[in-house]
Parts: sequence; structure tokens; C-alpha cells
Amino acid sequence: MHTRNSCWGDSVPILNEETKAIWLYWQYKRKDLRHRHAANWKLNAVELMQLFDDAGITANDIGQASHQYALARHNDTGDYEVGNCRFITVKENIAERVQGSKKAV
Repeated sequence: MHTRNSCWGDSVPILNEETKAIWLYWQYKRKDLRHRHAANWKLNAVELMQLFDDAGITANDIGQASHQYALARHNDTGDYEVGNCRFITVKENIAERVQGSKKAV
């Protein structure tokens, strides 16, 4: 088994293509949020992998179509951290966002 020293902290085994895809998603989300000055990203890659497992989805299920999945924060508030985010469908995420904006008015 190969290992790679990465920003996961310790050497992390690269087990398969799915693990690599999740790691690349983790890197993208961290950079994207930093660029947009949006909510803080406080998940490490292992925590993100656990969220994928909890949701029963793979990196191939992530996307922008209404039936695909997105990482969402509860009530679109707070940081991306354990206990405040989960994977839901894009359709559900949009509905929550619309509902939240109606409450803010």
C-alpha cells in the first residue's frame, strides 16, 4: 500500500480512486471558500470522508444537477465543520436557501 504525506496530517494511505476523488474535492472546497471569503472550512479530509460514508454517497454523486449532492450547512449558517454540515441533494439545498432568505426578510 502506498502512502502520501499530505495536509491530512499524517501519512494517509491512498487506497483507491474514490479516496483520491474525495481528497481532491476536499482540496477544491477549501480553496474555493478561501477565495470567496465565505464560511470557514474546518473539516479535515478524514472528517469529510466520514460525511460521505454517513450519507452513503461517493464522489461521483457530487454535482450541480438537482438529483446530485452538495455539502450543505444547517440553515446556511456557521462554518463547514463536524456537526454543522451534511450532504443533501442540490434540490434540497436550494429549497433550504430559499426558505432561509424568506425568513431573513
